[in-house]
Amino acid sequence: SAKLAVQSTDPSQSAFAIYGTTTQSAPLLDIFNSNGTNLLRLTSDGKVGIGTTSPQALLGIQGAIGVNNSQLYLAANGNVGIGNTNPIAHLTVNGGDGDNVFSNASIALGYGVNNGYYQFIHTRSLAGNAAGNAIDFYTGDGTQTGTFPTNAVLGLTISSGNVGIGTTSPYGVLSVTNTVATL
Repeated sequence: SAKLAVQSTDPSQSAFAIYGTTTQSAPLLDIFNSNGTNLLRLTSDGKVGIGTTSPQALLGIQGAIGVNNSQLYLAANGNVGIGNTNPIAHLTVNGGDGDNVFSNASIALGYGVNNGYYQFIHTRSLAGNAAGNAIDFYTGDGTQTGTFPTNAVLGLTISSGNVGIGTTSPYGVLSVTNTVATL
């Protein structure tokens, strides 16, 4: 039979516990709001549902997820926003800098789990001016714990339909800037 313990006099025991049976099909716990809407469910097989009464995994959430005071957001449609609470694609990343400011990379891609050796993607935008929009691709300089822009080596820039190799300001369809250029 099911039991509910609210307080234990034994400090090694839980202060609040819910006991069910292994054959129980009804949920162990339901929490409702004043309108009778189920807010949270704990099923007899240990699954937790938030906004759903039938979680399919250990944690099932129906609706958008935002981590408080964070820049991570998972929309109800499955889109993920980083630095954006209204992601317009499967992954929407907001960051980068204004035009010709190079203090933050939008994306850092590392090698292995925590090995570093980062490569960087940087976005620039000048609001209302298409000429100020660009995306820059950088390789790392070989420093394991490298940061942007200190350890970033410019590889490629795309700006207003122009491609720059070795320059963040391509002046033609293809601009190559280097002391020795071989095409």
